Order: sequence, then C-alpha cells, then structure tokens
Amino acid sequence: MSEQDSASILYPDDPPRSSEPPAYYRAEVAAAETRLMRSAPDAGEQEPDLATTLYDDDKDHSDPIAERGVASFFNQHALTAGQDGDSERAAALGSAEKALMADMRASGGSAGELNAALGIVNECLADDPAPLAARQGETMLALERDIGPTFASDLDAARRFIADLDRVSPGVIRSLEGSGAGNDPRLIRKAIKEARRRGY
Repeated sequence: MSEQDSASILYPDDPPRSSEPPAYYRAEVAAAETRLMRSAPDAGEQEPDLATTLYDDDKDHSDPIAERGVASFFNQHALTAGQDGDSERAAALGSAEKALMADMRASGGSAGELNAALGIVNECLADDPAPLAARQGETMLALERDIGPTFASDLDAARRFIADLDRVSPGVIRSLEGSGAGNDPRLIRKAIKEARRRGY
C-alpha cells in the first residue's frame, strides 16, 4: 500500500479542515498571550532620568525604521516562499509578522530589539548552522560564566518566553531550530533579557 493510499483511507477526498482551531488550542494561545503581556521591570533597571519623566509622557516607543526592518525580514522570506510556490508558508510569514508586531507593541517592547533579533536569525540562515550546534556545550558554559548563578532560571524563563511566542506566532521555534539561531549566544542573551523584562 502506498503512502498516498494509506493517507486516504479515512478521508478519500481532501481531509476536512475546520475553520476554527480546537478549543484547547485557543485556550493555550490565550494563556500564552496573557503571560507575554505581563511586564515586570528588570531588576537592574534604572529610575528614569528627569528628561524622560518630563518629555516621555505619551510612552510612544515606536521606531518606524526598526519596524520597517521587521517588515522587510518577513516580506523577504514570504517573497522567497511565494517564488518557491509555497503560498501557505508565505501567508504564515505574513501572519507571523502581524502577531509578533502586535505582541511587541502590546507588551511595550522595542521594535529595535525585535529587528536586531531577526537580524541574527538572518545571519544564521546565511551560515551553516552546524558549527553553532557543535559548540552548544561551549556556548552554554560561556553564558553560564557570564550570567552567573541565575543562568539556569534565566534560560528556563527564556525558553518559556519563546514557547509562548511560538503559541501566538506558530513557527518561531521551528525557525530558530532550522536556522541555528536558537544556539546563537547573542540571541539567547536577547531572549533572556526580554523574558526578564516581561517577568517570566
């Protein structure tokens, strides 16, 4: 029996597609969104200076240049997916951009930080991920030495943060694994910093 035959035993035509995800999945996404939105100040955060207090009343931290960089990252990869005939992936990338930008704005995050993180992913996509994976143990030791005794809890918080991002923007983890960026110490530090900022 061919794979095609076995795949069509239950559904001789196309498998039925529900217009809505199952309730448990919606609940997981809602819980992830809640966790992503709680934002606790970093323990090392300084009190704002007088100029910030006086002139930063609207708390608008938008950065149009960085936001264009984020859009450019997703547009570039969506275009490539479209050229490869993968319209489903192109649409998923468009949804991922919207979800990540909405999360960044709602949580008071920085478009510049998101853009920098995506820049690291792009660099890793251009390189062979094998060397980063081969140096994983070495990277962990270096990060543990640099971060200190809170490294294990910080890394756990970063992992939970990334897992929640993946729930609201499916494909984040797959992209980090596929590009090798999940082993890049710069990205790990950024994830730890953002997880701390959000109170994970």
